[in-house]
Amino acid sequence: MIRLDTDTLTHFAYGNENVRRRIENVSTCIALAHDALLVTRNTQDYKGVRSLRTANWVD
Repeated sequence: MIRLDTDTLTHFAYGNENVRRRIENVSTCIALAHDALLVTRNTQDYKGVRSLRTANWVD
C-alpha cells in the first residue's frame, strides 16, 4: 500500500488533464508520484497520460 502524499496530490492538482478525467485518478496520481507501475487490464485507457507506465498482467 502506498500512501496518499504531497507528491501524489501535486500530480492530481497540476497533472495532465487526462488524469483528472479518469475515475481511477487517485491510483494514477499515486503511480505517477512514485514512478510506479500501474497494473490494469485497461492499458489503452491510459495511453494519453504522460510518464505513466502501465502493464496488463492478465491478458
